[in-house]
Amino acid sequence: MRRRLVIILTALVISLVISTPHVFAAYQYTFKGYGYGHGIGMCQWGAKGRADAGQTYRQILAHYFQGTTVTSNYSVPSTVRVRLFGSSNLSKAYIEGEGSSTFDFVKTDGTYAFKGATGKWAVVPATGGLLTLVKPDGTVAVDQLAGPIIVTDASNPIEVYNAGGSRYHSYKGSLYVYPVDASHLYLVNYVGFEPEYVNGLGEVPSSWPYDALYAQAVAARTYAVKFMKPQNTFDLYDSVQSQVYIGVDKINETSGGTNWGARWAKAVADTKGQVITYSGAPIAAYYFSSCGGHTENVELAWPNASPQPYLKGAEDRNSSGKAYCQQTGNTSFSWTKVISKTDFESKLGVSGIANLVITKYGVSPRISQIKIVKADGSSTAMRGDTFRSKLSLKSTWIYQMGGTFPDVSLNYWAFTQIEDLVKRGVIAGYSDGTFKPDEIVTRGQFAKMLCLAQGIPTDGSNTFTDVKGHWAESYISALVTNGIIGGYPDGTFRPEARISRAEICSVIARAMDLSPGSNKSSFPDIEGHWAKNVIQLIASNGIVTGCTDGNFKPNASANRAEVSVIIYRTLAFAQ
Repeated sequence: MRRRLVIILTALVISLVISTPHVFAAYQYTFKGYGYGHGIGMCQWGAKGRADAGQTYRQILAHYFQGTTVTSNYSVPSTVRVRLFGSSNLSKAYIEGEGSSTFDFVKTDGTYAFKGATGKWAVVPATGGLLTLVKPDGTVAVDQLAGPIIVTDASNPIEVYNAGGSRYHSYKGSLYVYPVDASHLYLVNYVGFEPEYVNGLGEVPSSWPYDALYAQAVAARTYAVKFMKPQNTFDLYDSVQSQVYIGVDKINETSGGTNWGARWAKAVADTKGQVITYSGAPIAAYYFSSCGGHTENVELAWPNASPQPYLKGAEDRNSSGKAYCQQTGNTSFSWTKVISKTDFESKLGVSGIANLVITKYGVSPRISQIKIVKADGSSTAMRGDTFRSKLSLKSTWIYQMGGTFPDVSLNYWAFTQIEDLVKRGVIAGYSDGTFKPDEIVTRGQFAKMLCLAQGIPTDGSNTFTDVKGHWAESYISALVTNGIIGGYPDGTFRPEARISRAEICSVIARAMDLSPGSNKSSFPDIEGHWAKNVIQLIASNGIVTGCTDGNFKPNASANRAEVSVIIYRTLAFAQ
């Protein structure tokens, strides 16, 4: 009787919304979105798309930085100090002259620590904040050197290798090696600002159209001028903490016999001294990889930032509606990230997550603020950019959060139950990838879901006149053979017909030997209805619930989400 009971419950108890939240089961959650980066200022792939469409770099910059001017002959700094390896400290670094050229180690007083070095030398931190120079053969050349030590080669670039001996990049100018402590050091490249530093910015492929390269050169130059904040030892990082700087490797880019880097050097030279200004001052010329079709206000992307008239979100699509950044080669126009439950909660630093509620959007569909709701009802507010960073998502433009299906998001009321049944193989989506949670379930669809949920063999026979050849015939026959479901007096089964909530309760009442339960419910719309007593009986046992308006709606149909919830609940009840 137990198995039959569970089968009938699974098949026929189609309840409405459950009021209590569910803790996620051990699933992998799928996040899908558009774009790559913070969304503020210039979209680099969009700039390429606009250049491909014939726009000039000045038109491109005017679109992304509204109300600004490209000012020529701006007085840029003569030199810049760039910290290499981002903010990372190294246990040691290797130095070599490019092309086996000689180089010198110079003390801060101008005297030589070692002159005419050749090969790959190591600089190693020592006790007391000192440095040691080690020859390529592993012997110590000079010990107990006060930092910083200056590495120079007047004629050739200097190659730098990390602590593991892997080549990093090659640089013009000089290198300053600073000790941090007895175990760590870091390097700073002193180099000319124009053109050496700008030539070394590796932010976009040099093969892009010239107007896209011009736009990037002007934006990058402006960014550096705006954000050079001299500290004790350096002005900018060589990483995304400032902007990506790879030294002479950028203009040395060669493939297939073509020196692509020469195109970038030309873009830098052709825009020499050009800076984006607003009211005469250099702007915060933010840029990023891909916008997905719309950029964002700075104060909505970064809630602690002040609004700027030139950093306003803007539509970034052509006249046909296609995003300028939607191009071959841009793998970040749209993206998918799959995260396990364990990683999901661990990275967010919140356990027992039951829901995600977006509380504030940007002017684009990006998330500005989000609320993480726990199963106990408590919640944690989080900035959209923080949420993105913690989960390592490409952007905050997220159109699907956690579901297998784009129309069943992480915060959908039946998310947990649908995901569980998908993993069990009980339900599936449609050929277009959607689930259609609001679509009404037919009797034929219901028969299939029931058979899959209970593992009932799809064999048997039936005499229904309207089932022969129907796609659900084998499932319907299996249920009839097992005495689980019947047809209508006219000999039909009506596989495309809906099942009313009242009929469901009636079947449950016949299938289960239930006594009145402790839940007291009163539904105004069942007075005088033929199924009043069975509805009250089933509701008193908590198997079905009413609607938010206090009614039961006995003649209403049930959709796929509601069916999924009850199958999930009855399977759990059976266990």
